[in-house]
Amino acid sequence: MTPDYSTWLTKQQAADLIGCSTKTVEQFAKDRKIERALWRRHGRGMPLAVYDPSDVARIAAERRGEAVPFVLPAGGNGNGHGSSAVAVAPRYSEGLTLQHAIASGLAEFSAALRAVTSESSQSSESSQSFKKAVLTLDEAAAASGWTRTYLLRSIKAGTLKAEKDGGWKIRRKDLEAL
Repeated sequence: MTPDYSTWLTKQQAADLIGCSTKTVEQFAKDRKIERALWRRHGRGMPLAVYDPSDVARIAAERRGEAVPFVLPAGGNGNGHGSSAVAVAPRYSEGLTLQHAIASGLAEFSAALRAVTSESSQSSESSQSFKKAVLTLDEAAAASGWTRTYLLRSIKAGTLKAEKDGGWKIRRKDLEAL
């Protein structure tokens, strides 16, 4: 018995339901994932390609399958090369909808992102608290609040010890003694 092709879907309708292009629908038909038939409206006119609605619904359901979100746990050395950077796929209970699963995944991701950024900001603060022992003339001026001119005059007068090494280099302890 021949099916009623008038209830079948056109190429554009099938593409809209699946969420893909019409070329992809043609490829599905070529790969025999969707049954395709040629049908003439009212028995006349140009033949029209129509697609089985049950096959289209099956493909659409497969393509809309819930993707399992993942979050990289905070840890390691902060540069992404730590051994603890293993993808963790959270498991959701059967009662959760896709929207709840996505919201939960986003909450976990944002928590992990906050943890990583707080670790990096703490490490950058600790590196900023490290003080260089030897400063250039510009760094010494910025650190002390004195002008470059005043520091140069102090060096030439001998009240501030400094070495010439591709520019003036001043020891922090000598600058503090000034």
